[in-house]
Amino acid sequence: MRKKSEPEVYAPVGPKECWHQYGLQALRPEQFVAVVNSIIRGESDLLPARRTSRHKPITFAPLFSKD
Repeated sequence: MRKKSEPEVYAPVGPKECWHQYGLQALRPEQFVAVVNSIIRGESDLLPARRTSRHKPITFAPLFSKD
């Protein structure tokens, strides 16, 4: 195996700019207020929530009819 002479250096993680509604639920109250204020000011974006499913709903039919 190759020896690593220097540790790998990664770019720093920047601030989060896009938020999902479910991600907001996990924040502490003071974080939630800060994120919502940044969304209102236009500094961050709120991802759209999908209201309909991409898949057709599953319907179950009885195996035996009583006719």
